[in-house]
Parts: sequence; structure tokens; C-alpha cells
Amino acid sequence: MKIDYNKIKKNIYLKETVELRFCPDEETIRDPYFKAKVENHLKTCPLCTGRTPDPFYDIALKLKTEENLPKVKENHIGVLKSELGKWKNNFYLNPPLVYVQKEKNDFFECFLVSPVTELFSEKDLYIPDSISEFIPYIIEGWNKLKIHKTLFSHSICDLSEFKKDIDLFLDFGKIPFWSKKTFKNKNMEEVKIFRNLETFSASNFSSSPAFLLANAIKNKAQNLISNGFEFNEYLFKQPELLIREIAASLNKVPVHGASENINLYFYSVIVENNEIKDVIQVEDAKAEEDFIDNDSRIISGIAKAPENHLLYSGSNALLQTNTGKTFESIQADFDDETNIFQAKFTFSKGKNIWFFNWYRV
Repeated sequence: MKIDYNKIKKNIYLKETVELRFCPDEETIRDPYFKAKVENHLKTCPLCTGRTPDPFYDIALKLKTEENLPKVKENHIGVLKSELGKWKNNFYLNPPLVYVQKEKNDFFECFLVSPVTELFSEKDLYIPDSISEFIPYIIEGWNKLKIHKTLFSHSICDLSEFKKDIDLFLDFGKIPFWSKKTFKNKNMEEVKIFRNLETFSASNFSSSPAFLLANAIKNKAQNLISNGFEFNEYLFKQPELLIREIAASLNKVPVHGASENINLYFYSVIVENNEIKDVIQVEDAKAEEDFIDNDSRIISGIAKAPENHLLYSGSNALLQTNTGKTFESIQADFDDETNIFQAKFTFSKGKNIWFFNWYRV
């Protein structure tokens, strides 16, 4: 996505939206792991020029606690977990607030929520501060997304009392008597820019099965390390424990299929001080399957390594049968200079290959 900053800077509310959605928060700015990305953003983002540290951040951090905070339920405005924030090109995607309309199969069906009420328009529901008991919001009835319920931190607003009114608006467009019926902003070009920004934000947090898989890998692997597996032991001896735990619990969707018979799942795992810092789904991996003989196959291709000059530590590849119950380590190689990977395996119809590259900060 490209942002026309000349247009953004002419409207204070568009400027506020870009800062809210795409500029790193104070916690990210202070994280040494993101130092290079933060410096590049501060140099190139016109809205962050001259940005100085928040003097109240340290005080707020001491007061911050998630204990006893209300859990997110249907008809709540929910806060996503802060660790879901991520870099995409030069933007930092901040987790947005969302309104949860209903729960279905461990997912919440949600609508994006914005505090930038000055740009509300058709199909936006205005929630006044008398109802939110904090600040006014808009629920973007046109901007729907599905999020797994485990990715929420806590609730900041319970709108259950107004469920019927909100459902009538979201499902049939009927505006409640307590909401605004006229739009402040008559400049539809500005509204269009605003909605493009909001759509891009929502699209990056809607939970695809592949995204959930990456999140599960991070959590399960860290749990194993926390329970006594040293990093090197985990890296070279125990990866199949991770796959066994997650394979049965998630809908698996291949990142790229090398053929109609083989699915390839490709991830980069970043480790810092024996702790998993991140798990990155390699979406642009290109793979091909080659025959050696009647039984043996090779999958090879190119997968871009992560940035930030990370130290490559090794690779693992696991072969999973179509029953999902059998795993075997297979020969795996990756050249971090050419970004070429290769895995050799014995052919059997309906198998998956899980390829992990490991890096140290």
C-alpha cells in the first residue's frame, strides 16, 4: 500500500488515522530488536519527523497490568494482543480495536472500530461517549473481519445492552435513535482515503489458518523451551514434538504446494537469548518437486531470508503422512546467501513437508 502524505497532511483526521494504524507505538520504538526498522521509519515517515520519546511511557508501563481485566465476549469492543503488531515494508501495523458481534467455531466475527469519528459516513455506526462511557467510536459496518478468540487481550467496553440496536444496524442498516444520522464530513475523497487505510489495516489482522499456525508454532515452541529444552537440543532433536502438538489442533493450509501431492509449510524462526522472538511465515517461497527414482523426491526452491542481519543457525524439515500421525526428519539444506532450500524425502501420496529455518539475533 502507498500513502499519499501530501493529501494526508491536509486533513488532521487522516493524519491521526495513519499514526494510529501504521506508525510504531512507544513500546516498539524502544525495542532494540526493531532498531533498524524503527530508524528507517523515523527517517522516511513525514508524520514521525522530530518524534521524541513519550515522557509518560515508563510511568504507564509500571501501572500496566492485564490481571483481572474483563474478557472479550460477544457485543464487546475488544483489544487485540499487542504482540500481534508487525512490520510490513516501512509500516508498523498496530493491532486495532474491534467490535465482536458473534462467536462461531472459536472465531469472533468482528467489525473494525475507530476513534476517528470525524470521518464517519454511510454504513458507520456512531457510538457516543454516553454509551461507550469513555470516548466516542465508530463501528465500521462495512469493514468485517474474523479473528480467533485466543488473539484478544481484554475488553474495554460492553455494549450488550445495545445488542439489538447494533445488530439491526449491522445486518439491515437501521440507525438507532441514540446514534448520529447525519455525516459531518462531506468530502467523499477524504472518506475514500480513510476507508482504504482502514481496509488495509483490517486485512492484516483477519485470522487466516496460516496466520494461526504461525502463532501456534511460536507458543508451542516457546513452551517446550521454557520446560527445559535447550535451544540447540530443540533445534536439532525435538522439532517433531512441536509439529505433533499443533498438527491435530489447526486447519492446515499449505503456504505453497510443490505439486498436487506435496504441501510445503515454510517458516523462519527467530531466537534471541534462548527465547523465540518471532515466527515468520515465508509467503513468497517458490518450490518445485523433482523425481530421483520411483521412491525418492527432492523439493527445492527459493525462500527469502529475514532481514536485520540475523545469524543463520540451521534448518529442519519434517515429513508428515496424510494421516497426520507419523513424522520423520528428512535431509534439509538452506543456503542463506543464495536463499536456495532443498529437502530430500521418500515419496508417498498425500504428505506434508514442514521446513524450518532457524536464526539468532
